[in-house]
Amino acid sequence: MMKKVMVLDYGAEKVAALCELIKAQGFEVELVGRDYRAEAIKADPSIAGVILAGGPYTVYEDDIQVRDPELFNMDIPLLGLGRGMQVMIDCLGGTVTPAGYQYAPTPSKLSLHNTENGIFAGFDAETVKPLGFDAKVSKLPEGFKVLASGHEVESGDNRPFGAIESPEKQLYGIQYVVDTEQSDNDQAAIRNFLNLL
Repeated sequence: MMKKVMVLDYGAEKVAALCELIKAQGFEVELVGRDYRAEAIKADPSIAGVILAGGPYTVYEDDIQVRDPELFNMDIPLLGLGRGMQVMIDCLGGTVTPAGYQYAPTPSKLSLHNTENGIFAGFDAETVKPLGFDAKVSKLPEGFKVLASGHEVESGDNRPFGAIESPEKQLYGIQYVVDTEQSDNDQAAIRNFLNLL
């Protein structure tokens, strides 16, 4: 049986490219809406992992209404991208704080804190990635640790939660903008996640 990855669309601009990358790694992929339920995922034994593919903005009210907290208690690897990471944090007791304004993604210099295994295995210790939102993560849920942190290049504003992980819960999150069409590193991060399945 071919392993399947479920991709829940939380507004990712290049979700088709993400799905193609997953297929190229030998997985079946199914793209569904953000209202897809954990119960349906648990009922399909071929599903090996889940990606919440979000864009660069915040946990909007409509997302909060359709979210399923059980997605984060399924005992299979899950990766939240952008808004998908914020949904995970919000569901698990962390805090996503409105910034009071919205700005386009701008380059941020990030230090990677685990390049030996996990989603950043084999990466350089530092990278520059676009971060920009109308909200910020101000508190992580219990059991999570920071994978990437740094500062915005031009303003120097702190960016403490560029990426997070809880290996024990098989939960991972990337807050910066992931572009699998243009970035080799972003492709590598997705492949590293798929290697965990």
